[in-house]
Amino acid sequence: MTPLKLVVGAADADALRERLRKLAAKAPVKGPPPRKSKCPAGCVNGWIQEPAAARRCTACAPGVEEILERAGVPEHERHASLEADVRAQNSAPAAALKRWVEGGCTIGGEPRGVYLFGAPGVGKTWLAAAALRHAVERHRWSVLWVTARDLLRELQAVYQAGDGVEAGTEQEILSRLHRPRLLVLNELPRRRDSSGRFAPVSPWVAETIEGVIDHRISARRPTLITGNVTDEDLAEVYSPQLSSRMGPRFFARIEFAGVDLRQETR
Repeated sequence: MTPLKLVVGAADADALRERLRKLAAKAPVKGPPPRKSKCPAGCVNGWIQEPAAARRCTACAPGVEEILERAGVPEHERHASLEADVRAQNSAPAAALKRWVEGGCTIGGEPRGVYLFGAPGVGKTWLAAAALRHAVERHRWSVLWVTARDLLRELQAVYQAGDGVEAGTEQEILSRLHRPRLLVLNELPRRRDSSGRFAPVSPWVAETIEGVIDHRISARRPTLITGNVTDEDLAEVYSPQLSSRMGPRFFARIEFAGVDLRQETR
């Protein structure tokens, strides 16, 4: 039997092709289903695709409190502010820190750290936390809070763990301090002699702190340091090298004075 042939005109062929094109457009596309975003703005992995370019989603970005918690800021100091609840004795240091942060932690156009020093309890740690918070609010910078004695204990635990893990683990710990845009190194370690005066720390302590500061200076990343030792005594208590690293070329120094605020009720 001769097969039946369907003959259509040019117009009918064009209509048929158009019909097939529309059917193909309606056909389901094989592959995984579109990813559903839990973000109220509908972002994917923190990004929103716009006609011109993709932009960061602000709806699901971590809040200031979460950033400070991840950075290691103590809970009772995360709400510290450079503007509100500043004691009169600390108004000048708070104003100086605010200018420093808002200027991108630079002085004279160059990245510069700050050393806050004074007697215990005068508000150094509180304003250091306030400065870190202001940097997050103002610049959304990566930040980290480290207490010097905790850092040294962590490193000592690595050394006591035995050979084979020291070099790699030590580098991991120190690298964590190198990465953030702004680091707070709270409470430089110190010890007192029998007369109550500050005594020199061990060479290992001085070299460890110096190494952290030196690396961040080389990377042009500012560091905010707090301590009790006066700037005149840095060389004697730590080392001439550390005192030089924290000199006016790389650090501004802000002295705190006043009463011990820890003896008051906030």
